[in-house]
Amino acid sequence: MKLSKHAEQRLKERKIKMQWIIETIENPDDIEVISKTEARYYKKYQNLKTGF
Repeated sequence: MKLSKHAEQRLKERKIKMQWIIETIENPDDIEVISKTEARYYKKYQNLKTGF
């Protein structure tokens, strides 16, 4: 998965692991459809140190 420079910077600043992004997209707990071209994927993580 390729991210924009902006997204890469935000992930780094917020200490969000790329694996968390992939897991959330591939196996979301919930999806909020905003429009035909936009959706938000949600995943609840129990342990933020490991992500699982």
